[in-house]
Amino acid sequence: MPGVQADAKVSQYLSEAQATEQALIQTLQAHIAMTPAGSYRQALEGHLGETREHSRLIAERQLELSSGRSLLGLGVWAAELGVGVAQSVAGRLLATWKAPIDLLRGSGGEEKMLKNAKDECASEALEIATYEALERLAGEVGDRRTAELARRIRRDEERMLARLREEIKQLVVGVVQAEVRDRPTYRPDRTGAADAARGAGRRAARSARRGASAAADGAERTGRAGARGARAAGRIASGPTAAAASKLEEAAAAGGGRPARPRGARRSGPAADTPRRRARRVEAGTSSPEASTGPDGGGDRQEPWPGYDGQTVPEVREGLAGDRAGSAARVLEYEREHKARSSVEQAAARELGKAEPATDAGD
Repeated sequence: MPGVQADAKVSQYLSEAQATEQALIQTLQAHIAMTPAGSYRQALEGHLGETREHSRLIAERQLELSSGRSLLGLGVWAAELGVGVAQSVAGRLLATWKAPIDLLRGSGGEEKMLKNAKDECASEALEIATYEALERLAGEVGDRRTAELARRIRRDEERMLARLREEIKQLVVGVVQAEVRDRPTYRPDRTGAADAARGAGRRAARSARRGASAAADGAERTGRAGARGARAAGRIASGPTAAAASKLEEAAAAGGGRPARPRGARRSGPAADTPRRRARRVEAGTSSPEASTGPDGGGDRQEPWPGYDGQTVPEVREGLAGDRAGSAARVLEYEREHKARSSVEQAAARELGKAEPATDAGD
């Protein structure tokens, strides 16, 4: 039973220490909000982080001590712990009630900060005494882990108390400058609350910019995808059309039919016998128009080159662009007389047009 009572008493002192830490967290937050940037606020912000860490370590030790207790021991521990919990709640309520008063104390910002620093010194002295007692109690009952934890935290509190005493010297100078010499230095626009508000505004602006940038990127990606889809659809639509036109021409030629000529194109008989046509016949080995046509104007269907009638439009085009380019005139005339494939006629006309400048230059 003495061991159970010892653990319960240590837990009670831990709860009291936790109460002071929680109250100090709220006090430091209120004081930081009204303190301009500088050495004093840096000290407060640094100690706020330490105080939160102290609270976490105390809570962990409380959980370790509460595990593995018997039912009777748990009842004793709960009774002792209740005292500490009540003190913790009271400390938090006091800090919450006192925070608005801290904002109103003193006639100027300089004096408010000085009075806050004096209160913080009192809080640090109370914490030092609390951890001194906890360390001594834990050592007496053989709880070395709790004693070492209390010693470590007490040293942090002693360092903060010394820092605050140094800051008070400068804060008093600020009060004299403001209250006696009428040269205030307190800047409400540089307090922790003002800096927090500006930081929140900057974060909101950055978030809005990121959202707008993401929306613009999404719209751009959607536009690019739409353009790619439109181009693909155009290729799909034009591909079958061109292929179908080529097949229709080949089918018409194979069946003896002739596609309709473009509007304005009229053929009522053999083509006129021009000097250029006579030159082409000489090149082909004929001397008169009748040599290559029959009595009905249909001719004996002399092919521009062997196997011509069995070739497709792409094969004829390839022949025109290759070593048979000199036969462009024969292909053009043959197509006009017998097959009337417009795409072949156009290809032959292009090849013939390429050859004419060279002939004229030779002449």
